Amino acid sequence: MAKILIVDDDPGIRTMIRMLLKRDGHETLSAEDGLKALECVNHSAFDLIITDLRMPNMDGMHLLRAVKALEPCMPVIVITAYASSETAAETLKLGAFACVDKPFNITDLMEAVRRALEAGTGKPGVPGLPSGSG
Repeated sequence: MAKILIVDDDPGIRTMIRMLLKRDGHETLSAEDGLKALECVNHSAFDLIITDLRMPNMDGMHLLRAVKALEPCMPVIVITAYASSETAAETLKLGAFACVDKPFNITDLMEAVRRALEAGTGKPGVPGLPSGSG
């Protein structure tokens, strides 16, 4: 199926998302911060990136900007425990496909992944995309 990069400084979150995606048949790679994720993006092609917002070394917002400069059509889902309407709007303005609150509802996250992969364009503002927790 798809090759997905998971970026989060919490190893438990990375493991959980990796297991969910592998269960659906996706290939995954993970990184613990934006710098390591950017190295991965420079050396391998991905169909989707799922990134945390707050991380050491390079946060998710800087990673989003860097990825969009390299791969403007790359779909990126931002996950964060520090979401506000302003943060969500900023991530979408920068080209994120979705901003999902932590703790996230697994069904909502997997639906966002499915829609991002189907769209394959990384364009924000897809109507009906789940973006809340539950």
